Amino acid sequence: MVELGAGSGAITDVIARLPPDGRLLAVEINHDLVGYLSRSRPWLQVLGGDAAELASLLRGAEVDRVDAIVSALPWTLLPAGHRRRILPRSAMCWPPTGS
Repeated sequence: MVELGAGSGAITDVIARLPPDGRLLAVEINHDLVGYLSRSRPWLQVLGGDAAELASLLRGAEVDRVDAIVSALPWTLLPAGHRRRILPRSAMCWPPTGS
């Protein structure tokens, strides 16, 4: 599972309750929050970068596909063009049965 826009980790802590074989990765663009998440949640793999570059971030983490994506991105604050880049690029990371 991937969380887009992990921020300070409030939602991360809730969705972290995965099965024992589950894996959670968090994508965060804010450098300070990447550091905070990495320090405060050593079990979490934090990918620093833009959600629009999800496929590249996942490749760097040696992940081909994800089963689910949870978004905590502030959609209404993002420019429309950026939203239009994030959605289809994220969808490309799901298998056909993803959610």
